[in-house]
Amino acid sequence: MEQSKLKQLLDECETLKTGFKVPVELKESQYGRGLFVSEDVPEGTEIWSPHQRYYKCKEDIMEAIEGAKPEEIAFFFEHLYGEPDGMALCMDMMMFINHGEGEEVNIRFSVTSSSIAKRDIKKGEELREAYQDFQPKDWFEALAKEMGLMTADSFVKDLQASKK
Repeated sequence: MEQSKLKQLLDECETLKTGFKVPVELKESQYGRGLFVSEDVPEGTEIWSPHQRYYKCKEDIMEAIEGAKPEEIAFFFEHLYGEPDGMALCMDMMMFINHGEGEEVNIRFSVTSSSIAKRDIKKGEELREAYQDFQPKDWFEALAKEMGLMTADSFVKDLQASKK
């Protein structure tokens, strides 16, 4: 049986070299697994640059999932993140960056441009981002709900609502 376009994309993403510009280690964290820097990182340093796919509308998503198996679609939806102009697929080690609050947040994260150190980060410190910086898209959430799927942005929306 021929692989769907989505399965081919997911397989390709899993083999991509990570976009990290500083050395990081995947370790256990108080939040499960997290990424820790292996050397001191000065404020303003580029931490990561994207190589993700980007989807601007529902039609782009529908085209991407055409002919895919339900488990492939579910995995795909769980790795799409809201950005200003659409949804970005994040499949490298960046997906292990945990949420932080206040001073815990040490990177300004973007899946469409470089992620930068917001402050000096000490060797061994876990990288943390503010999940509230993501911009969930109502059209994507409606599509996921219609299909009975969870999304990364569902968590973000819940977090944003709890901060109000």
